[in-house]
Amino acid sequence: MAVWDLLGKRRSISLKQLLGGESNRVQVGVSIGIQESPPELINTVESYLAQGYNRVKIKIKPGRDIDDTSAVRQAYPDLRLQVDANSAYSLESAQSLLPLDELGLLLIEQPLSEDDLWDHSLLQKKFNTSICLDESIISLRHARQALEMKACKVINIKSGRVGGLSQAAAIHDICRAHNVPVWCGGMLETGVGRAANL
Repeated sequence: MAVWDLLGKRRSISLKQLLGGESNRVQVGVSIGIQESPPELINTVESYLAQGYNRVKIKIKPGRDIDDTSAVRQAYPDLRLQVDANSAYSLESAQSLLPLDELGLLLIEQPLSEDDLWDHSLLQKKFNTSICLDESIISLRHARQALEMKACKVINIKSGRVGGLSQAAAIHDICRAHNVPVWCGGMLETGVGRAANL
């Protein structure tokens, strides 16, 4: 971060301009862990919506997936909703997630193991909902392979995982060339690092 800050100062431009940023405002979302029950999950979602969040990601795992997601969708039909499985499924067990296709989700994040791009490509063919890769993307090479295999329709870039802002920007650019949207997760950074993600 210090090097990027220095480069910007030497050129008298902001980090946003240095990286080619296009937006002045970025909508942020919240990630909610698995709760004790669907009603408790709905209460948690409600509290975050009251704080101004307009996109919600809920964690899922086998046995806590369809019912939880359906409950949130029923309570909030227009919510920008996505789910994150954190590699909790195998290709076979992920077939149980097909009902999620009916819930109008933004995406299903990392349903399978991080080292299994091929199975993600097979799974994406079965879903209309976009699969998003997160833990699988640890470098530009991994992003390129995922795109070439059509293992996902969205990539979550975590600059701390991929080697910093230069690599994150390169992944952004290759995704743009493939017409694949990206978003930046911020679970690894402090507040300063998260500001750079924006």
